[in-house]
Amino acid sequence: MRSGAAPTCPRGDRASRQQWSSRCSPFGTSPPSSCSARLAPKPFCTICPPEPLVELQLDFKDVVQGDPLVSAKQAHAVEVFDAVEVGTSLWLMGEPSASSTAETVFGPLLTLLERIGLPERVRFDRDPRFLGSTSLRDFPTPFLRFWYALGVQPVVNPPHRPDLNAFVERLHGTIEREYRQRLLPGSLEAPCASLPLFQHQYNTERPHQGRSCGHRPPAVAHPQLPVRPRLPARVDPDRWLAV
Repeated sequence: MRSGAAPTCPRGDRASRQQWSSRCSPFGTSPPSSCSARLAPKPFCTICPPEPLVELQLDFKDVVQGDPLVSAKQAHAVEVFDAVEVGTSLWLMGEPSASSTAETVFGPLLTLLERIGLPERVRFDRDPRFLGSTSLRDFPTPFLRFWYALGVQPVVNPPHRPDLNAFVERLHGTIEREYRQRLLPGSLEAPCASLPLFQHQYNTERPHQGRSCGHRPPAVAHPQLPVRPRLPARVDPDRWLAV
């Protein structure tokens, strides 16, 4: 192969091709480029979840669906921006919005972090509101720089791996079955009024089968959370350069 040329997949058996793919994958065994290396998923174990307030999982969930034949954008008429705490399965944040963008995600997160403090890491998928359209190779998005500036490790899941966001995905299944399909909210006003009540029931009344809850509601199984570092008064916006 010429020096500097792109690697070419070898013509061999399946094992050889898989080994080559692993070496060339941004999440493979060889060190990926600068930003991807910092964001490669950490080993994850659902059998032994971390201690409380160590890891948050973030994602969006449709609660009011529009007509995708009218506009692909309108297919997500109202979404809820959710945060689940992995060590306790607590549903810490459920923010309904009819216009979630890369700019609007910061307000609810700051409110949450002021309340619970800073986790060690935060895990999310490759939603454009988190990662934009960048390749993550050179310059991280504002969402990633936000976490770096706070000293929190962002972990980006690879494509097609919802199992790595298992705690928030499980919450979304519950929201779908026990909230959206029953109440059928039709506008933003409906989830703004009823979703906080459902969130309270989920945390304090509904038995949870997660290992850390033992068939008890998350807030009953974990009545007290540890004290985490507070939001700093000032941050270094270029801290990501040293990560």
